[in-house]
Amino acid sequence: MAYIICSIPRLRACSSRQHTVTALQNLNRERVTSAGQAYARDRNVTNGTVLLHDLISNGYLQPGDVGSLGNQDATVYISTNEMYPQMFWIRMPGANGSDIVGLLDGSVQFSRR
Repeated sequence: MAYIICSIPRLRACSSRQHTVTALQNLNRERVTSAGQAYARDRNVTNGTVLLHDLISNGYLQPGDVGSLGNQDATVYISTNEMYPQMFWIRMPGANGSDIVGLLDGSVQFSRR
């Protein structure tokens, strides 16, 4: 019985992580990065990153554009280079000191902070 109780939090974490991965894979990268670039230009952002939440709250994206990721603490990298498909364009903090990153090639990986 103790094994089942201990496994429930792990099952929830795994389910949440898989939900985030699926949401990232379904995200329209072109739309998000275009919105990020417009936001950075309008707000004179110079560090090459914007928060996904800021894009939504300032009207550059609609909540429907990002699905369930709108509530997540996600950073969008607007200075990307298509020549490097393993470069990430979005990063979200995950559990246990890891981040969930969306790569330019469309894949999603886990990365240590």
